[in-house]
Amino acid sequence: MALFCPLDNNDIARHRVCLRNRPMDLLCETSFECPYCGEGISITVDTSQGGYSTIEDCTVCCRPIQLVFECEPGEVIAVEASAA
Repeated sequence: MALFCPLDNNDIARHRVCLRNRPMDLLCETSFECPYCGEGISITVDTSQGGYSTIEDCTVCCRPIQLVFECEPGEVIAVEASAA
């Protein structure tokens, strides 16, 4: 979605309003440790869902990891990783 933001060099207030109305990036990258092998793993989280849980396999030892995310739109607040 493209936003139209008419700016001229003398209109700072209108520029600030346009920046506030930009759509935020709801995909955030975060990391956690595998509870089995201790490997650091990065994952992209969709923060538009708020808090949610999922099961992902470790990329090193292939064992299942229960992930619980606490999110606000555009920000990952907390990640809890445990053996599934």
